[in-house]
Amino acid sequence: MNSIVIARYKEDISWVLEIPPDFEVFLYNKGDPISDPRLLARINHLIVRPNVGRESETYLFHMINNLADGNGFTVFAQGDPFEHSPDFLRLLAAWQHWDDLQALTWQWRADHNVPPAIILNEYERHLRGRLRVRAERFSLMTWNPTGFFDKGAYGTCREYLRIHGNLPEGTNIAAHFLRLANLNELADEAQAHEFGVFCYGAIFAARNDIVRKLPLENKKRLHEASMGSVTYGYILERMWLHFFGTKFDLPVFPQVSAARTEASVESISPSASITHLHRAAASQVQTPQTIIVEPANRGITAAAGAEIKDALLERIKDRDFYMMSMAWRHHGGDPALLSPYNVWAKSPMMWAESKPDFWLIYISMLLENNDPIAAGEILSKYQFYHGDQHIENYLPIVHFALENGVVNDRLKKAAYVYECLNRNSKEDIFEKLVQGKSVAIVGNGPSEANRGRGAEIDSHDIVIRFNNYATAGFERDYGSKTDIWVRGSGGDDIIDRVNADDYKLIMWEADYMHFPIHFNNLDILYRYLSLNNKKCSNFDFETHYSLREASGISFPSTGLVTVWKIYDLLGKATNHVSLYGFSFQEENANNSYQHYFKRRDPDDARRRSEVHFPAHEREFMRNLNRTFSTQNTARQFSYS
Repeated sequence: MNSIVIARYKEDISWVLEIPPDFEVFLYNKGDPISDPRLLARINHLIVRPNVGRESETYLFHMINNLADGNGFTVFAQGDPFEHSPDFLRLLAAWQHWDDLQALTWQWRADHNVPPAIILNEYERHLRGRLRVRAERFSLMTWNPTGFFDKGAYGTCREYLRIHGNLPEGTNIAAHFLRLANLNELADEAQAHEFGVFCYGAIFAARNDIVRKLPLENKKRLHEASMGSVTYGYILERMWLHFFGTKFDLPVFPQVSAARTEASVESISPSASITHLHRAAASQVQTPQTIIVEPANRGITAAAGAEIKDALLERIKDRDFYMMSMAWRHHGGDPALLSPYNVWAKSPMMWAESKPDFWLIYISMLLENNDPIAAGEILSKYQFYHGDQHIENYLPIVHFALENGVVNDRLKKAAYVYECLNRNSKEDIFEKLVQGKSVAIVGNGPSEANRGRGAEIDSHDIVIRFNNYATAGFERDYGSKTDIWVRGSGGDDIIDRVNADDYKLIMWEADYMHFPIHFNNLDILYRYLSLNNKKCSNFDFETHYSLREASGISFPSTGLVTVWKIYDLLGKATNHVSLYGFSFQEENANNSYQHYFKRRDPDDARRRSEVHFPAHEREFMRNLNRTFSTQNTARQFSYS
């Protein structure tokens, strides 16, 4: 004889009348009294219980006090199983086809789209009319499913870490909880793995002899936990299958021995191992790939293995990220860059070890290539691993993230900044400001000292200055007027000039469609643009790309980017441009930048300058001047 254990609060349990006669009904009532004589006649055991704990308290109480003898099945179910298991009654009727440990659910709730309908529809397509049963794979560290982001599950993770003294991010929650329950051997297994398997709503069936294998003292310990924090109820919901024998999945290389790694291959497809009804269908559905690392030399030493691992992780975290971020910055969303990403995105190790920004670049490129479906899939996976961190720094994806349910104040702030910068760039407000004007571009080099050209500089219609320029005390040589302030975006030492009204325009050097916002620059941009949404613009991808192509300089200075942009506008918007304070234009200039307003340490100046290849910049600008002068002597482009 089989049994069914039902944990009921206020649910309508009229469906109990349709339970097949093969099942003895144990109904644990934690809510209103049951008076329907038909129900009372069908319920074999009506046990009134206080409303404490979730369904886990009921299940454990039953296991401790009323577990049936023999080797029949015990089904564990909630008062309303149908929102999790639409085919529940039909599944009960098919009990002779069950595995010894059988998941009996399909989803959490359809009205919450968990799991996403696109996942369930694809799975159901392969079932071809068979009963709907599907187990879910989840992370033992974040509690999230592997294929999409579940805000509730992630909240459980955060709350569990908090109530245990703010455990560090990445703690194996399953192992930690199992040790609290004195299930130390199972905890060790969890610690050696990354993923578990659960059934939504904790609705499942197990042979009684399997349930009896869990020691009584552990059941009592778990029962105590079920009556504690509500978070423990959510933890227990995802652990039932593992209490009764389902293996954890995906060893973490290289913490597990080769023997254990080989043994784990048998449990590589948890969905197939506990859904006997649908083995054929499950084999046709693509599930997250498990990577088993097979050492080329089984005699490799632990030290050598650790060294290999460290080198691999260093490459993933640093070199690969650096290479892709530079490629994105230099080449934009070139489709060729998507090929390696499409491979990396299938690797759990890459997801676990890469910097969060590595994947935000991928999403940005997917959107630039008009692939919102793939971008949405990667965004969901990103949320699973990293939540919503850093997304606001990547302006091309902030609106997409908001539209896909990722909402926080910084994303809203970034969306406003994106809208303003994008509009201002399209409207060419920089070009319109210099149109028909004489322009003085004033660098921060000391070459103007003691030349008394301040009044000459200020006589120009538009004066452009850079970064941490100063005028107070330097008016005689460098002037005092500033119309456009151009500031770099890659350093954290730029002065935050609070009074934005001092300028007609604040120009940011970075192409923010292919470069993240760093430091506190989002807050600064938002403040400036909130005061005046026309106050800021930035140099676009075309400006940067054309300069790199023309000069061969990978990291041009902010000054060179500005000069190149003005050069491009000569004859279209501007007829007279003069440069001041560019010391590397002197015949005997050294290859480091010094400032007229603050003498820098020579080593620091050299370090900051070398990345821009000053000698190359100097030669390029000289050739630029000669080329333009030869082509059109009517327009001036002079170095003072």
